[in-house]
Amino acid sequence: MTQQINWLEEVHNRKDDLIKDTQAFLQIKSVYDEGTISKHAPMGEGIAQALEFLLNKGENEGFEVKNVDGYAGHIEHGKGSELIGVLCHVDVVPEGEGWTTPPYAAEIRDGKIFARGAIDDKDRRWLPFML
Repeated sequence: MTQQINWLEEVHNRKDDLIKDTQAFLQIKSVYDEGTISKHAPMGEGIAQALEFLLNKGENEGFEVKNVDGYAGHIEHGKGSELIGVLCHVDVVPEGEGWTTPPYAAEIRDGKIFARGAIDDKDRRWLPFML
Protein backbone atom coordinates (compact mmCIF):
# COMPACT_ATOMS: atom_id res chain seq x y z
CA MET A 1 0.00 0.00 0.00
CA THR A 2 1.29 3.47 -0.91
CA GLN A 3 1.69 5.87 1.97
CA GLN A 4 -0.10 9.20 1.55
CA ILE A 5 2.06 12.27 2.16
CA ASN A 6 0.52 15.47 3.45
CA TRP A 7 2.75 17.90 1.53
CA LEU A 8 1.40 21.01 3.27
CA GLU A 9 2.24 19.47 6.64
CA GLU A 10 5.70 18.49 5.38
CA VAL A 11 6.38 22.07 4.28
CA HIS A 12 5.19 23.39 7.63
CA ASN A 13 7.40 20.91 9.52
CA ARG A 14 10.44 21.89 7.43
CA LYS A 15 9.64 25.61 7.15
CA ASP A 16 12.69 26.94 9.02
CA ASP A 17 15.11 24.75 7.06
CA LEU A 18 13.41 25.62 3.76
CA ILE A 19 13.74 29.32 4.50
CA LYS A 20 17.41 28.99 5.51
CA ASP A 21 18.20 26.96 2.38
CA THR A 22 16.35 29.45 0.18
CA GLN A 23 18.25 32.36 1.73
CA ALA A 24 21.59 30.58 1.31
CA PHE A 25 20.82 29.88 -2.35
CA LEU A 26 19.70 33.47 -3.01
CA GLN A 27 22.88 34.82 -1.40
CA ILE A 28 24.94 33.34 -4.24
CA LYS A 29 25.72 35.97 -6.87
CA SER A 30 25.13 33.70 -9.86
CA VAL A 31 25.73 36.23 -12.64
CA TYR A 32 27.53 35.26 -15.86
CA ASP A 33 31.17 36.28 -15.37
CA GLU A 34 33.63 35.94 -18.24
CA GLY A 35 36.51 36.76 -15.88
CA THR A 36 36.04 33.57 -13.84
CA ILE A 37 35.25 31.09 -16.64
CA SER A 38 37.11 27.78 -16.36
CA LYS A 39 36.59 24.15 -17.34
CA HIS A 40 34.79 23.64 -14.00
CA ALA A 41 32.82 26.88 -14.38
CA PRO A 42 31.99 27.46 -18.07
CA MET A 43 29.71 30.40 -17.21
CA GLY A 44 31.72 31.74 -14.29
CA GLU A 45 32.26 30.89 -10.63
CA GLY A 46 28.98 32.30 -9.29
CA ILE A 47 26.84 30.15 -11.55
CA ALA A 48 29.02 27.12 -10.80
CA GLN A 49 28.61 27.77 -7.08
CA ALA A 50 24.80 27.96 -7.42
CA LEU A 51 24.69 24.75 -9.45
CA GLU A 52 26.86 22.94 -6.91
CA PHE A 53 24.71 24.26 -4.06
CA LEU A 54 21.61 22.62 -5.55
CA LEU A 55 23.39 19.41 -6.50
CA ASN A 56 24.87 19.09 -3.01
CA LYS A 57 21.46 19.73 -1.47
CA GLY A 58 19.94 17.01 -3.64
CA GLU A 59 22.69 14.55 -2.80
CA ASN A 60 22.39 15.28 0.92
CA GLU A 61 18.65 14.55 0.67
CA GLY A 62 19.34 11.12 -0.86
CA PHE A 63 18.93 11.83 -4.57
CA GLU A 64 21.28 10.80 -7.33
CA VAL A 65 22.93 13.85 -8.84
CA LYS A 66 24.92 14.54 -11.96
CA ASN A 67 26.82 17.65 -12.97
CA VAL A 68 26.80 17.98 -16.77
CA ASP A 69 30.15 19.70 -17.30
CA GLY A 70 29.05 22.77 -15.34
CA TYR A 71 26.30 23.60 -17.83
CA ALA A 72 23.42 21.76 -16.18
CA GLY A 73 22.63 19.24 -13.50
CA HIS A 74 20.30 16.35 -12.77
CA ILE A 75 18.78 15.54 -9.40
CA GLU A 76 17.00 12.20 -9.70
CA HIS A 77 15.13 9.68 -7.63
CA GLY A 78 13.99 6.22 -8.65
CA LYS A 79 14.31 4.19 -11.82
CA GLY A 80 12.07 3.46 -14.77
CA SER A 81 11.22 4.31 -18.34
CA GLU A 82 9.09 7.35 -17.50
CA LEU A 83 10.07 10.36 -15.47
CA ILE A 84 8.96 13.80 -14.54
CA GLY A 85 11.34 16.69 -15.04
CA VAL A 86 11.36 20.03 -13.32
CA LEU A 87 13.45 22.57 -15.18
CA CYS A 88 14.98 25.61 -13.59
CA HIS A 89 17.93 27.88 -14.02
CA VAL A 90 20.34 29.01 -11.32
CA ASP A 91 21.70 32.18 -12.93
CA VAL A 92 20.45 35.73 -12.54
CA VAL A 93 20.89 38.86 -14.58
CA PRO A 94 22.99 41.65 -13.06
CA GLU A 95 21.21 43.33 -10.15
CA GLY A 96 20.94 46.83 -11.57
CA GLU A 97 20.10 49.88 -9.46
CA GLY A 98 17.36 50.84 -7.03
CA TRP A 99 17.82 48.25 -4.31
CA THR A 100 16.87 49.31 -0.79
CA THR A 101 18.84 46.38 0.67
CA PRO A 102 21.84 44.52 -0.72
CA PRO A 103 20.50 42.39 -3.63
CA TYR A 104 22.10 39.17 -2.37
CA ALA A 105 21.38 39.60 1.34
CA ALA A 106 18.11 37.62 1.12
CA GLU A 107 16.66 39.65 3.97
CA ILE A 108 13.22 38.88 5.36
CA ARG A 109 10.80 41.79 5.65
CA ASP A 110 7.03 41.67 6.03
CA GLY A 111 6.94 37.91 5.48
CA LYS A 112 8.94 38.07 2.25
CA ILE A 113 12.51 37.31 1.25
CA PHE A 114 14.02 40.19 -0.75
CA ALA A 115 16.84 39.16 -3.09
CA ARG A 116 17.94 39.13 -6.71
CA GLY A 117 16.61 35.91 -8.20
CA ALA A 118 13.87 35.35 -5.58
CA ILE A 119 11.41 34.99 -8.45
CA ASP A 120 11.99 34.74 -12.16
CA ASP A 121 10.19 37.97 -12.97
CA LYS A 122 13.35 40.04 -12.62
CA ASP A 123 11.60 43.34 -11.90
CA ARG A 124 10.19 41.97 -8.64
CA ARG A 125 12.46 41.49 -5.68
CA TRP A 126 10.69 39.33 -3.13
CA LEU A 127 9.67 35.77 -2.46
CA PRO A 128 6.61 35.33 -0.23
CA PHE A 129 6.54 32.44 2.21
CA MET A 130 4.04 31.12 4.70
CA LEU A 131 4.23 32.63 8.17
